[in-house]
Amino acid sequence: PLAAQVVIPAADVVPGSTRTYTISSLTPGATYHFRLWTQDDFGNWSGISNPATAYAMPVPPVNQPPQVAMVSPPAASAWTAGDSVTLVANAEDPDGMVVTVTFYAGSTALGTVSASPYTFVWTAVPTGVHQVRAVARDDRGGETVSGEISIVVTGLAIGSGDAAVQGGRRGYLHAGKNESLTVSCWPTAPGELTVQVYSLRGRRVRSLTVNVPSAGLQHIVWRGENDEGLPVGAGVYLVTVRGPGVDRRVRVAVLK
Repeated sequence: PLAAQVVIPAADVVPGSTRTYTISSLTPGATYHFRLWTQDDFGNWSGISNPATAYAMPVPPVNQPPQVAMVSPPAASAWTAGDSVTLVANAEDPDGMVVTVTFYAGSTALGTVSASPYTFVWTAVPTGVHQVRAVARDDRGGETVSGEISIVVTGLAIGSGDAAVQGGRRGYLHAGKNESLTVSCWPTAPGELTVQVYSLRGRRVRSLTVNVPSAGLQHIVWRGENDEGLPVGAGVYLVTVRGPGVDRRVRVAVLK
């Protein structure tokens, strides 16, 4: 049966030419059958054309991005250079499937996993403070970035009551160039841990204090700035570390 009829104005049509007409507002998911007949300027009608069939594609739903969260390693966990760190993320997609999860340390891609469980072993980790995250991608191109987990990797094994300074570049620090030194120590009990940086003339340039909840390996990051947040000058500095069971002094070099 005839469901709808559309009259197409076609004045002064050249015989044998092609005309195009767009029909809008079709129902998604419906099948349409089209036939055509014409009328000349004397009122004569042509025969009905052969049928043409078209299917109106449904409008695809808006993609919902995947969900992803880092599970391991624990935030602020401490490691020694050369260790293997297992990175674990949970990922799921509400309207499709997760096709990849890529793990990053800063801007560096460490590895990609294409199936659950989303686990990657980061081998031979370098010294420094690393911000680790996961990026999940779904089957329709949606991406989600997880929250970051910070881990600290030191170059030395620190024992009870010990302290050491790691990081920078080849053992020294370029002030004002987004480099940092990590002061690692092992207090023997909970309490206040203080790191102070002095010039060789005895002038204190930076003081950092944290309350540690338990004995064990702790880390404090110094970015080569003074107490006003400005880069310190080039030179050799004395770093003192004091806390429960810890009283150490370490020299560090700052270059421009």
